[in-house]
Amino acid sequence: MNWIEITDIEQLQTLDAASQLGPVVIYKHSNRCSIATVAKNRLVNDKAMNDVKVYEIDVVAQRPISLAVAERYGVRHESPQVLVIHGGQSIYDASHLSIFPQEVMERLSSPTQA
Repeated sequence: MNWIEITDIEQLQTLDAASQLGPVVIYKHSNRCSIATVAKNRLVNDKAMNDVKVYEIDVVAQRPISLAVAERYGVRHESPQVLVIHGGQSIYDASHLSIFPQEVMERLSSPTQA
């Protein structure tokens, strides 16, 4: 997987621009949470996701950015949480132990089916 850490709120504009060309993935993570570790390991260990670019937000270190994502895309702030953004809108989100790589891959391959 290609992990891109989001550390500046301005990066959300870049993410939005990229989502106009195709769906992108945001993963909100906390190193303080064992469920977040399980969810991230699911994504990392799934071979289908090897070539997926994932924008990662550390919800502890980057709380304002994490909250801005929730507001910007109209989803409830949770952690861990995965979102698929397409055309500047959230077309999929899941949190905690409901995060499954195969569902993320389905949204990436068929973003209009959300």
